[in-house]
Amino acid sequence: TSQNPRFMRVKGVSERNGLVNGYFNGFISRPECTELLRTVADAMEDAEFSVRHFAKDGIILRYRMYAGITSPFANKGGLQSKFAAFSGGGGGGGGGGGGLLRKAEERQGAFELSKLFPHLIGPPREHGAKT
Repeated sequence: TSQNPRFMRVKGVSERNGLVNGYFNGFISRPECTELLRTVADAMEDAEFSVRHFAKDGIILRYRMYAGITSPFANKGGLQSKFAAFSGGGGGGGGGGGGLLRKAEERQGAFELSKLFPHLIGPPREHGAKT
C-alpha cells in the first residue's frame, strides 16, 4: 500500500486480483475450506491471503478510497518480533540482518505463490527489472 494520495480513488471498489492488507480486511469464515489456509512464509501472509481468496471466489473487494496510516516496522509483535533478533531489535525493516532475512523470506514466498497460482501470480523479478 501507499500513503501517497495520488494512488487513492475518491470512489470505486476494485474486484480484481490484488493485495488485501492485513490491517483492514473482512472475509467469509469457512473453516472447512482447507485451500484457504496459509502454507507459505509468514512474510507473505497478506499476499497469500489475497490470492487464496481470489482463487477460491474469483473476486475480492478492495475499497480503493481507504488507506491506513501505519508504521509497519515500528510496532512490536508479528513479523517485527520474528526478525528482530537478526536486526539488533529493529524489527527487520531496515538494512540490518533482519531486513535481509525478511526480504529473502518474501522473495521465496513470492516464488512459492507463483508456483501454487501460476495463472494469477508471476514469479518475482529482480529489483529494478522491467517486464
